[in-house]
Amino acid sequence: MGRNEKKYGVLLKKLYTRGTISLLFFSIVAFFLYIPHAIDYFSRSKTLNVYAFTEMIAPAVIEKFERQTGVCVNIKYFQTNEELYAKLRINQGDGYDIIVASDYMMRILREEKILQKIDCSKIKSYQELDEKLLHQHFDPDNNHSLPLAWCTYGMVYDKKLFAQPVQDLSLNYLFQDPQALHRAGLVTAPYRVCMVDDAKEAVMYAQFYLYEQLKQLNHKEFKTIENLLIGQKKWIESYTSSSLQYYLFSGIAQIAITSSSYMRKILEHTDAFGFKVPKEGSILVIESLAIPLRCKKTELAHHFIDFVLSASSSSSSSSLYGYNPTNKQAYASIRKEFLENPNIFPDAETFARLHMTQGDLPKKMVENIWLGVKFA
Repeated sequence: MGRNEKKYGVLLKKLYTRGTISLLFFSIVAFFLYIPHAIDYFSRSKTLNVYAFTEMIAPAVIEKFERQTGVCVNIKYFQTNEELYAKLRINQGDGYDIIVASDYMMRILREEKILQKIDCSKIKSYQELDEKLLHQHFDPDNNHSLPLAWCTYGMVYDKKLFAQPVQDLSLNYLFQDPQALHRAGLVTAPYRVCMVDDAKEAVMYAQFYLYEQLKQLNHKEFKTIENLLIGQKKWIESYTSSSLQYYLFSGIAQIAITSSSYMRKILEHTDAFGFKVPKEGSILVIESLAIPLRCKKTELAHHFIDFVLSASSSSSSSSLYGYNPTNKQAYASIRKEFLENPNIFPDAETFARLHMTQGDLPKKMVENIWLGVKFA
C-alpha cells in the first residue's frame, strides 16, 4: 500500500469517527430537546380537564378514578352558569374534556352546538339513572348530556312560627306582610324572610305567586312582578343562599327559600325547621355532565362519566354535598327521613309542581327588575 493510500485511509477513519461522534452528539441534543414535548404529550393524553360547580363531585370519587385508571383529573371551578357560558362561547370548550351545567344552560349549549354527542351505549350506569330525570326539555333524547345531581327548592321555616304542624305551605308567607298574617292569627309572631339572591329565580317565585304558572310575560306583568318584589323588601332580612344557617339558627329570620341539598345539611343538625315545596309551585334543578365540542379524549371522557354516575360514586357525592343522586341504586344509601320526605325526594304530585329555571326570560328585563328591587 502506497503512502497516498495510507493517508487516504487515515483520513477516512478520522472522518468516520468524527461523523459518528457528531451524529451521537446531535442525537443526544435532539433527545433532550424532544423528551419534554414527548412527556408533555403523553401526560396530557392521560389527563382529563373538568370544568364544574364546586361541591358537585366528591374528592374521594376523583381520587378513586385516578387510582384505578392512572389518569390525572384536573378540575377547575366556576360560580355561575353564565361564567361557564362565557368561556365556552369563546372557544367551544377548547381545553376542557368534561363540563357540568344546569338544565337551562345545557339547553343553550346544545342549541348552539357547543357539545359533542354522548354514546349512551358506552355508559353502563345509564340503565340505572332515574327515568324522571331523563328526556327533559333541555335535552329530550339525552344525546348531549346525562344528569349528575338534582334538588328541589322550597321554603324552610321555623316550626315555632305555626301553632299547628304545617300540611301545605303557601307563597303567601313569602310575599304577604308578616304583620298582617300575625294579626290574622296565621302565624304566632311577625317574622323576617331570607330571599333568593338570583334575579331569574326571584321572578319565577313571583310568577308562581301571582299567576300559579310560568308563562310568557308582557311588559305590564313584568312591572307587577317588580312592584311585588319591591314591596316584599319591607320584611326581607337578606338576599342570600349561602348564609342561611346563620340567619335561621340565630333566630334572625324564620322563613327562607333554599334547596333540598342545603336543607339536608340543616336537618342533620336540628329538627327545629320544616321544609315544604310551596303549593303554588317551586324550582327543580338538574345538574348534568356533557362533553365539549373540541374534546379530543372522547373515550376517556365517556369512561369518566360512567364512573361518576355509578351507584358508588353517586352515593359518595350525595352524602358529602346533599344533592340527590341520579343513580337509583344510590337511593338506598340516603337516610330514610330524607328519602321518604316528598319535598326532598318528591312524589308524583309534588314533582308535577316543580319547574326548571327559565333560561328564555328576557335578560335585560329581568336585570332591570332586579336593579329596581335592590336599589328601591
